Amino acid sequence: MTETDRILLQPWEKYRKFSKFPFKFALHSLLVVLVTAQVAVFNVQDALYSRTMHKGFKFFLMPEGFDRDVAPQEMTLYNLNDTMAALQKVSNGFWEMPERAIATVGFVDSNDNLMCHVPSVLTSNASDPNYFRPNEPRVDIYTSPDSHTLTMNSYRLQPIPDFPVGATIPQFNSTGTLRALMEDLDHIDFVMNVCNENLGYLYRSCYVWSVTVTFDFQNYANIVVSVHDDIVGKCDGPDVNEYLSKTTHNVGIVVVAFVYSLLVIKEFLSKLKTFRNVKNTHALASRIYASQNEAGGLTDSSLFTGQEGATAEKIIQIPWSKVPLSVRLRFFSVWLPLTFLGLATCMIYSFMILSKSSYHIPTSVTEKLLCGLSCMLVWLTWIQFYKHNKRYYSFVLTMSHALPLLIPFLIGVTPIFLGYAMFGLSYFGSQVMWFQLPEGTFKLLFSVLNGDVVYQTFVSMWQPNGAVVNIYWVTFIVVFMYGVLNVTISVIEHSYFSSQGEVRTFDMFIRRGFSGTSWEDSQKEEEKGGIDFTFFDGVEMRGGEADLDVAIRTRVLGDETTSGGGGLGTSPRKRLSGGYGSDDGSDTGGLYRSSPRRARGGGGGLTGSTGGGGVRKPGLTLFEEACLLYVLKDEIEEEKKRATT
Repeated sequence: MTETDRILLQPWEKYRKFSKFPFKFALHSLLVVLVTAQVAVFNVQDALYSRTMHKGFKFFLMPEGFDRDVAPQEMTLYNLNDTMAALQKVSNGFWEMPERAIATVGFVDSNDNLMCHVPSVLTSNASDPNYFRPNEPRVDIYTSPDSHTLTMNSYRLQPIPDFPVGATIPQFNSTGTLRALMEDLDHIDFVMNVCNENLGYLYRSCYVWSVTVTFDFQNYANIVVSVHDDIVGKCDGPDVNEYLSKTTHNVGIVVVAFVYSLLVIKEFLSKLKTFRNVKNTHALASRIYASQNEAGGLTDSSLFTGQEGATAEKIIQIPWSKVPLSVRLRFFSVWLPLTFLGLATCMIYSFMILSKSSYHIPTSVTEKLLCGLSCMLVWLTWIQFYKHNKRYYSFVLTMSHALPLLIPFLIGVTPIFLGYAMFGLSYFGSQVMWFQLPEGTFKLLFSVLNGDVVYQTFVSMWQPNGAVVNIYWVTFIVVFMYGVLNVTISVIEHSYFSSQGEVRTFDMFIRRGFSGTSWEDSQKEEEKGGIDFTFFDGVEMRGGEADLDVAIRTRVLGDETTSGGGGLGTSPRKRLSGGYGSDDGSDTGGLYRSSPRRARGGGGGLTGSTGGGGVRKPGLTLFEEACLLYVLKDEIEEEKKRATT
């Protein structure tokens, strides 16, 4: 396989032409199937069940009047009577769930075993947390940092009706005693464990839920009540189908991700070697150029014409230390770190699930984050296999054009956005809930910017001075919706149409040198007698697939043996190249070889020649040289402009 084929052909084209099996493509496809199946199993088996249980806990434990279908999922209390009723409802609701709930809800003992009856009442009200059994329901009371008089820890949440919460915790006997404690309280947590059986579509499971009801006293003017619940274990034995599903998915994901990660590391090391080779070659060529230039052995001639406008002299004159970091990073694909991150999250998540003998679904926040992130990254990095086709890769090409323009533009308008946010926070924050915190202010402004809740925002923000509200929102909408948003859309639209003129990722440099054809077309043309190629300088030649590869190596690389020799002219169907010295055909120091197997004389070229001293390129590949010439073209243009002025 030639360097041209390695760079230009898609994985399946390499397989068809050279029988090179696309291992990375196959492993990535298999990993996509596995992680998607894992998420699908969770969604089919447990997602609906989990959502139903979330709503059920809120129905039994949240205060009266709570709307379970409206965000945010919390409720604010403003008087002591409602607070006392809410505290009592938590106690009542917990013990009444087994009889009143449609779902089969039970309690668990200290060994996580199901108990279908209310446990016996204990008369002790000891506050020592160590006295409690692991799954015993309790009330945890936390005092504020400024409190020096209140000392309370944990209390049992006793069953009703014999021991309601007021009797269990003396401080909650009346509104008067509760009011006296308000300034010393930070928050109160009701921590309870219940179990429930999920019949499911694939297998049957009994889960242990930890439910926490929090009363937040940090804002003295009101009390915020919220419910948090998580699955913490199982209350039944292992299920065969569940075990097979867990093992098949997670072991398969670990094996595939590990093998795939080895290939990614191998590719990174290959690109690192490329980077080092280019750096070393550039330094060597710079030294040779300096010595030859002082001796007067070089004359200027262009490798590129037109808007590229680069000369090899300009390229090698740029010190490597002055090459920007952004340019150096172009030697490494952005897909490598993203792919490796996706593989790492897949393996970490699968190991976490395999280490648990009881259940295999994501339950904690960390597990859910890793599960979603791994699946998202695996699908996201699938795009890298489209990079050889401009039509499928157009989104990435569009954003690569747009981001260099959008990022500075958005940074420039950020102070305006923050100015509106700070004004709203200070002027409306005391009366409008959306402006109470910076986070809520940013969310509201971003929603209005995108045309959401505009009218509702206007009518809900009545102020004594209504003109301020009108001026605030009208100017914000004009600036951001009519100005910023439309400029952003215009930039992206322009970038999209510009990207349609882009060529495939790795052949951006090469396609400027000759008219590209597909492999199938080239095969047909070669059978007819060859393909027409047009080089950077307008020189045309005709030849087959092998001639194309040799011509590119000859004119761009010099390959292993190089020479001085003739000018830029070529003859049809012959592998000839011009020297990099004079354009008059004299042997004055060439950059490139004249034939694939033999070197012709040259008078002191930049690369090795039999005729007159030079240096042989140390195995530089097409990809390496193309990267070097392409990524430095912007800097070369700047050097030319400065030299002209």
